[in-house]
Amino acid sequence: MEMYLILQAGVAVSEGFSLLGQEERSGEAREILGLLYEQSEAGIALGEAFRQTGAFPAYMISMVEIGESTGYLDSVFKALSLYYQRQTMISRTIQNAVVYPALMFVMMLAVIAVLMIRVLPIFNDVFHQLGAAMSPVAAAFLNFGLALNRGRYLILGVLLALAALGLGLRFFRPWREGAGRLCSRLAARTKLGLMIGRARFAAAMTMTLASGMDVDGSLEMAEKLSRDTAVSQRLAKCRQLIAEGAGFAEAVTATELLEPLYCRMLSVGVKTGAADTVMEEISRRSEENVGAAIEKIIGKVEPALVIIMSMLVGLVLLSVMLPLMGIMSAIGG
Repeated sequence: MEMYLILQAGVAVSEGFSLLGQEERSGEAREILGLLYEQSEAGIALGEAFRQTGAFPAYMISMVEIGESTGYLDSVFKALSLYYQRQTMISRTIQNAVVYPALMFVMMLAVIAVLMIRVLPIFNDVFHQLGAAMSPVAAAFLNFGLALNRGRYLILGVLLALAALGLGLRFFRPWREGAGRLCSRLAARTKLGLMIGRARFAAAMTMTLASGMDVDGSLEMAEKLSRDTAVSQRLAKCRQLIAEGAGFAEAVTATELLEPLYCRMLSVGVKTGAADTVMEEISRRSEENVGAAIEKIIGKVEPALVIIMSMLVGLVLLSVMLPLMGIMSAIGG
């Protein structure tokens, strides 16, 4: 977005890199901007300068090269900025949907584990002192807790292995990309996964169409950007239909790359020559739909987790307290 504003103000590209480098706090980013400044001053094409730094993805370099060749470089930077904003928003929404329920689930499991491993043995000693036995349900929970306690080192090893795997996924790029592809393949089979794939397709088409690319080039770039195998297959089919003479909106409708309502909107946009504007609106609405769908799922998962875990905790306590209260009443009587 800063490069878009710089180009809109009529500032030279090399001077823009210099200005950005002066304001950048990150040493790595400042070094990259310094390299871009030197290369642009030497007359190297901007796309090639981006490629030589090794810090930018291939599709971004391709977009910059297209912007240079078509004269839409400022539009390309703006489109890339909006694209990254949308992708970041979708990714954050997905992360929030997964992380919060997972943390809640782990905390509740920890509470139940403490009850079974630490609290139930104390109650068991009390029952023995009173000359009684725990109820079958409480005894089952106690035995399970004792089994967990005996296998605590194995459980700790598994947890450490999972933590190491998480760190590897976080910092080792090939692992992270492989896990991302696996999750995308699994998610593609769900309704929500399809919605996310469609939203990303709309965001990619918005970026490429706004950058002055033709429809076929935009679809090709969207296919490269797609993380969803199912969406990539539909994109390939869509390009094939267009090559056979079908219209853009007609091919998108036939391959179900967008919802029926959005397909009709796109058809109107193509007929009126406003396909890029309509696609931007479709992208915005698709992003909102993904957010609403994820919030709806969270709204169902959170109460379900609370109810299930509360019932388990209540069952553990009642299986101990009710017999104990009966014994105390008998003693008191």
